[in-house]
Amino acid sequence: LHYKYGTFKFISNYSAILNQRGAFDSSLLLNRQSIGIAKEMNDQLKLGKAYGNVGNVFQYKNEYDSALFYYETAKSYFEQANEKILVARMCDMMQNTYRELNQPDKALALGKEAVAVLRASNDSISLGIALSNLGTNYDDSNPDSALKYYNEALLIAKRMHHTEMELACMLNTGNIYFHKYDADKMKPYYETALQLSLQMESPESEAIASRGMAHYYLYK
Repeated sequence: LHYKYGTFKFISNYSAILNQRGAFDSSLLLNRQSIGIAKEMNDQLKLGKAYGNVGNVFQYKNEYDSALFYYETAKSYFEQANEKILVARMCDMMQNTYRELNQPDKALALGKEAVAVLRASNDSISLGIALSNLGTNYDDSNPDSALKYYNEALLIAKRMHHTEMELACMLNTGNIYFHKYDADKMKPYYETALQLSLQMESPESEAIASRGMAHYYLYK
């Protein structure tokens, strides 16, 4: 039917499945095609989404410099389209990328920018994710600040019934108390994380939570 929007939407959805399966090269090929489609449509918003999706693939591939290039480009298109929430989401993604590149100052600045914008929105889930990521960027330098952001994200996760976010907050908070050698405080977080990981059938999270419980018994 030569329906460009339909093809664009297909690539966005299908490449998300490819990413989950680890088929990153196939995802990258399709998402780069979606950039060309968005240019043909002359749509700033879709261009931002296409560049952001390519950035995500590079993030999964651990090619962080390339991820940043595409995230920055996506952010500029979202700014032109006056899509403040999408700008904030790009800032959130970039804080994770800069953390991987061991540039904590840039990561924290972008994380704070994302949280500030999302606090003024009604997108509670994006705010919770940004808070959790910001807490992770404080993990090493300021554990008390990390706990503050994890606790706020956890409240949002429970209110929105967002199990994945709740699981991440439980594991992250458990890790803070683990590094503080506080066995009694870390136990309930790892116990809950273990239950949630089994519920979600997430072997990776189950392994992290089980390791946390092992450390609890080791400490005791």
